[in-house]
Amino acid sequence: MLNRFQDVEKFLKQGLKSGISSNHGESLTKFERALAVFRQTKDRAKEALTLNCLGEVYQTIGQERKALEFHQQALKIAEEIGDLELQGSAVRNMGFVRYFLGHYDKAEALFQKAIKLHEQTDDEWSVAGEIGNLELIYFARGEYDLAI
Repeated sequence: MLNRFQDVEKFLKQGLKSGISSNHGESLTKFERALAVFRQTKDRAKEALTLNCLGEVYQTIGQERKALEFHQQALKIAEEIGDLELQGSAVRNMGFVRYFLGHYDKAEALFQKAIKLHEQTDDEWSVAGEIGNLELIYFARGEYDLAI
């Protein structure tokens, strides 16, 4: 089982590396292979993390609707297992999808929700990041006084 676990970890790392290097097809393949194993082994946290990664790749290649579906699946699992960090990450990623679709009110609500989740885990860096994300919304709306 250890070798299989190491292989899955390798798939995750390769998927991340492929995404960074813009080889999105390879990245999707690696993440999907890892996802299959995490589902088979019932590792819900890594399943949610991998779903979130898949969502990010789909967003990068312009498939926002599909990205949103993956982030929603990740959020559902994160809520089921009570993982606030994963919930915050999934909600933030959903906010970015909404932002890029031009749904600023929905994106703002999601970033606000992510702030509340990050505050519960005392993750000050993520809270600060979400505040920066809110500033993107305010700039997009022309609400410059709020973006300071």
